[in-house]
Amino acid sequence: MQWSKTSAAWSLSFALLVGSSSAYGQTPEAKAEELFNKAVELSEQRKYDEACPLLAESQKLDPRASTLYALADCEREGGKPASAVEHFKAYLKEYQAMKGDVRKRHDQRANSSRGYIKKMEPQLPLLKVSFPGGIPSEFVLTIGRKTVDRVDLDKDIPIDPGDHLIIVQVPGRTDSEQRVTLALKEKKSIDLMVGPEAASPDDGQDKAQGAHPRRKIGFVLLGTGAAGLIFGGVMGGLAVGKKNVVDERCSGLNCNAEGLDAVNQGRTFGNLSTVGLAAGGALAAVGALLVITAPKAKPKTSWLTGIGATATANGAFVGVEGQF
Repeated sequence: MQWSKTSAAWSLSFALLVGSSSAYGQTPEAKAEELFNKAVELSEQRKYDEACPLLAESQKLDPRASTLYALADCEREGGKPASAVEHFKAYLKEYQAMKGDVRKRHDQRANSSRGYIKKMEPQLPLLKVSFPGGIPSEFVLTIGRKTVDRVDLDKDIPIDPGDHLIIVQVPGRTDSEQRVTLALKEKKSIDLMVGPEAASPDDGQDKAQGAHPRRKIGFVLLGTGAAGLIFGGVMGGLAVGKKNVVDERCSGLNCNAEGLDAVNQGRTFGNLSTVGLAAGGALAAVGALLVITAPKAKPKTSWLTGIGATATANGAFVGVEGQF
């Protein structure tokens, strides 16, 4: 790797270009030099996955042709040929704008860049991405760390070999993710997916605040009705038990003391059973109706003022008062 073999000279040149080797501090130039020097150390250890991002950050802080070349060469050594070719081409554009002695100092790197591009370009994996259902008016498409422009759709895009995460972001919809793996010289086409519609802020607020009050009340009535039915069933069972005692202790209308007690208790349990079953069934029915008919959206105002239940010999009545 050319730039890593002469790291000492590179570091010195970079420091001179920055202005002063003692210019450390919070300036972008000083931070860029620090990152560059750290990348040199990592490259000498062949830790390209760590070195290349540092060079990219250094170039972002303080753009320089020399750093751009170093980044491209790092990516070449690190097995990212598509990224390397892209940056070698960018370096050559800067080289074309150089003049005089500055251009002469870059002649060798420019020649190397052309050679690397010629060798690597035919080996690059190519990926074509398309929106089969029509291109959204607005979207952000990323493949790994690369953002793909609208003009690059339906075209072969050079991409580094390996596994890549494709993310499609469309306003008003959830993000869509796909994965694709490519090898050297491989070509693939991917149909991009758009995510489903995202929940509106109102929907999110409803979920955060809970269900519609009518639905809540319905579940309360269902629970109360179920409790009433259970109570009625228990009372009915006790009434049946007392009837057995009456059958044993009474003969017609003649009952002993124990039989009379059983008659009175049986009537009480029977009445309670009737009220529990009738009121419980009615409450459960009303609760189910409220749950089924409750709207999805939450109204601005709602309240419950009262719930009433009455059981008679002819049936049971339930009243629910309030605004829903």
